[in-house]
This record gives sequence, structure tokens and C-alpha cells, in this order.
Amino acid sequence: MSKPIARLSKPFRNSLGIGASAIAALALTVGAGLSLMDRPSAYAAGEEFSGTQKQAIEQIVRDYLLNNPEIMLEVQQAFEAKMDAQREAHMAAALSAEAGALFHAKAAPSVGAADADVTVVEFFDYNCGYCRRAIKDIAALVEGDKKVRVVFKEFPIFGADSEAAARVAIAAKEQGRYWDVHRALFEHGGKVNEASALAIAKKLGLDMDKLKADMVSDATTAEITEVRDLAEKMGIQGTPHFFVGDKIIPGAPEDLLDQLKARVAQVRKGEPLVEDAVAVVVPPVAERSCPGRRRSAGTVAGSRMLLARGALSSAPGRLGDGSGARRTAAPIPRPALDLERRFLETGGQR
Repeated sequence: MSKPIARLSKPFRNSLGIGASAIAALALTVGAGLSLMDRPSAYAAGEEFSGTQKQAIEQIVRDYLLNNPEIMLEVQQAFEAKMDAQREAHMAAALSAEAGALFHAKAAPSVGAADADVTVVEFFDYNCGYCRRAIKDIAALVEGDKKVRVVFKEFPIFGADSEAAARVAIAAKEQGRYWDVHRALFEHGGKVNEASALAIAKKLGLDMDKLKADMVSDATTAEITEVRDLAEKMGIQGTPHFFVGDKIIPGAPEDLLDQLKARVAQVRKGEPLVEDAVAVVVPPVAERSCPGRRRSAGTVAGSRMLLARGALSSAPGRLGDGSGARRTAAPIPRPALDLERRFLETGGQR
């Protein structure tokens, strides 16, 4: 059974928009029928409906919808199926086109064997409760499989505090302490910000002067910017998000470790890899993920997976405008923020 995730899974305005379109289409169909019966030549000439015709159309549409409310659900489902198909096609193409940046970026922090035969990629935010819950599974995977490497994509979607924590972690990489800081940030109780991240680094014995300088270096800024750009190209707007070959795990399901192991085994057996872009496995919304922030207030199509929003074109819903300028984020809807805050306060427990 699907469980709730920390985001608005179907924005109500999307349902209203889809419903309104369905009603409009039904009204036009009914109206066309009435007009053709009453005045075929007038309809062909493009004349407007009379007041009596409009009332009749409205009543017919109202009665039909009241007697057949399931039509609204059918419209929603058909729309989602269409978006799912488009999203999967986009993701297959993106996986092939961006394989180098996704799996082999030289500057990306990682943990595990340098000569690993399988690479796992994770997009995450230190203030995402689901990412926090996933860290134990990532650690177990790396510690239990010496031929796996995990590449970390610092994707701070929760604002300035998350970006500050990401900068601390990336800077720690210059001292060979990324993995230590990474784990400690997730083990920290409550929200992580610059002060708490620096305190963690100091406790771990890092050179604080060097760390602070590296936090604001061009290399650190470039890493964050490149990951944001990559996430936009891949259509990723939520965390955590995992890639293993051409297999995708959006969110942090309760059996995350088992899923990761299974996908690693599939890659080792020689099943289709990202270069082939043959099959994209996208599990349904039983997974859990934190909500991404979107720049545009435009309508974004609902989908069973968060990454589908804004992923299919340069239309509303993109993470950035492609200008290369530093991006700002629009607020996450209050209900989603409240849900995520409660999740953080309880240490990832429901």
C-alpha cells in the first residue's frame, strides 16, 4: 500500500485545471450538437450560442458530471498515463546524453572503491528527512560491497541553510574528509545550517581556516551549479534520487538497501546499461522523497513521480532559466513544508 510522502502529490489546482478542460470539451461537444440540430448554417458561420442554448448546454453538462463523476478520475488517469510515457522517454534520452556528467564527473565527491565495477549516484539535500533515513543504507551498501562506488550529487533544494551545509561538505573533500562530514551532517539531530555544519567539521578535527576558504572557492560553487544544471537536464526536482546504471530509484523506500543491491546485481549480470538507454525502471509513488522547489508558478503536470514535474521541456516548472546566473527558489507549499519539518524534528520517524 502506498504511503504518504513529504510533498503535495497531486496539486489541487492541477486537478481543477484538468477538470475544467474536460468540462469545456464536453460543453463544446454538446453545444456543437445542439447548434447543429437547431441551426446548422448558423453554427457553420460561427455565430454564438443563444442564451437558451447556453442554459441547455450548462444543464446537460452538469447533469452528466453529477451522474458520472468517475469521468473526472478517468480524465486525470489518462493525463497521468500520457505524462508518464513522455517522462520515461525523456529520462531514457537524458540518461544516455548525461551519462558522463552523472557517473564520471571528476570533481564529484564519492565513497567506495576507485576501481568499482558499479557506480551508484545519489542526489540529496542535508535537510531532507528521507535523505537522512537513507544514509544508513548507503553506508551498509558501501561497507558490504567493496566493488561499489557511490557518487554524491550535492543538490540543496531547501534554501540557504542546505547550500551552506553542502559547501562545508564539498570543502571537506579537499582535506580527504568528505565521507566523514557527510555522515556526520546526516547524523546531526534537527535542521542543518552553516553554524551546525562548521561545528561538526571542527569536532571532526578539520583545518577550519582552509575549510572556510574552500567553502567559497570557485570550485565549490562550480560543483553546486553543475549539479543543479544536471538535475534540471535529468528532470530531478526532489530528493533523494538514485541511479544505478539505467535503473532509477526515486525517493527512499523502506527497502532501499534491497533495491540498491538488486540493481547493482542487475548491472553486474550485464543487463542493459545507461549507454544502451533501453529500459528505464521507474517505481510508482510508494517511494518517499522531499519536494523540490520550482522557479515558475506556472501549472506543472501532476505525475506519479516528482521528477516528472518540469522535466519534459523548457516550459514552466524548470529549476532554472539556463542563464548560468545563481538561481533563487520559490517557496515550497506550506503543507509540504510543515510535513517535512515534522519529519526532521522527529529524526526521520513517522
